[in-house]
Amino acid sequence: MFQKSALLLIPFFLYFLSFITGRPAYFEPGPSAPLSEEPGVAFESGLLGRLVLESRFLSVMSDPLLESDARPSEVFRAVERSAVADRFYLVVSAFWCVLLMFCFLAGARGYWFYRPMLQVILGPSIAILLAILLVARSKALSTNFTVTLYNNVIPETILLAIGIGMFLYQKMRLDPVSGGRSFLDFLQKRGTVQTQRISGGFTVAMQLILITLTGATISNLLLLPLYKLQLSFPGYFGILLIAALIALGIFYLYSYSKVSAMAGEEKSLLAPPAFLGFRILSNTVFLTLLIGAITVVIGTIVSLAILNIDLLQGTGILQPVKGL
Repeated sequence: MFQKSALLLIPFFLYFLSFITGRPAYFEPGPSAPLSEEPGVAFESGLLGRLVLESRFLSVMSDPLLESDARPSEVFRAVERSAVADRFYLVVSAFWCVLLMFCFLAGARGYWFYRPMLQVILGPSIAILLAILLVARSKALSTNFTVTLYNNVIPETILLAIGIGMFLYQKMRLDPVSGGRSFLDFLQKRGTVQTQRISGGFTVAMQLILITLTGATISNLLLLPLYKLQLSFPGYFGILLIAALIALGIFYLYSYSKVSAMAGEEKSLLAPPAFLGFRILSNTVFLTLLIGAITVVIGTIVSLAILNIDLLQGTGILQPVKGL
């Protein structure tokens, strides 16, 4: 069954695709432009266009026939770093566009994992939009208010509103407590369930400590020796890593095909890749949140310890020790 909410993913797909290909944008002539030039619309190149220009510049500067004095070393290194960053952004943007496309196809075909996948993909999309609006656009507004407002702030704010609305609506649909009621009733009912969640806070804290200790044990006994071996034999470990990722992807595709066949679902070539994208996205979000939680816990402990030492030294209880 076709899910109408999947149509709202199209603006997100086009937005992230514009990072790669570029898009038409409004521009105003600068103070040094000729008087005959007027404001208008021009095509703004994306990551692909920037990478082409950077590659041409680096190839010219890397020419062995060019004298070393004629090669601006600082500019060369800056462009080289920019090219590496743009390649990374290109891969991430392309990966996100593929996930959005798979999510749209899952909604168009009415697969069972569409709504969980939509929840997982909307959260990072909203976070990315908020980061862009609060960091990049706030600086650009102070230099070129009109152009940034029309080209970026207004469309990104509309897209952010759509994403937050979709996220809250899907949250209500997925939660068994909501029961299809209005948003205010949903919040009121969730408040009664909140006390039950608070009572389980101690259990969650113990589980987090157990995960941290388990992670430290695995790191010391398994990951560190593997890291030492990887430093000595980087080529072999790179091949093993690629082979392991391919094998894991094939396992997910094969497993979903078997499970869907046992459940009597309609066979489709799009379902296994879409489910693979959902699993990659959900595992990535889970690992990111887990690493972030562990980092916050360790950082808090270290910060409190340093603050405690500073207070003891400030009050004269503890004498400063050289070298610490």
